[in-house]
Amino acid sequence: MEVASYNSFSDQAIRLICEDEFLRKEINSTCKTCNGDIIHGQVVILGTSLEEEDFTLLTKEQTEIIKAEIRLVRRK
Repeated sequence: MEVASYNSFSDQAIRLICEDEFLRKEINSTCKTCNGDIIHGQVVILGTSLEEEDFTLLTKEQTEIIKAEIRLVRRK
C-alpha cells in the first residue's frame, strides 16, 4: 500500500492510500479522481493534519469534496 499523489482532490489535505503493485497483481480499477487519476484495488481515503503531518479523520466538508470529485469505475 502507498499514499497516492497529493493533488487528487481540491483539498490538499485529503489523501488516498491504495495498492502500489496493481499492475503486477492485475487488480481491476475501482475509481477515478476528477484530475484523471485511476485508482486500482481497495482504497482508503483519509484527511491529514498539515501541522502534525499525520493522518486524521475526514471532516464533513472533505467528505462532500470526495463525493463530488471521485467516480466509481463500472466493471463489465
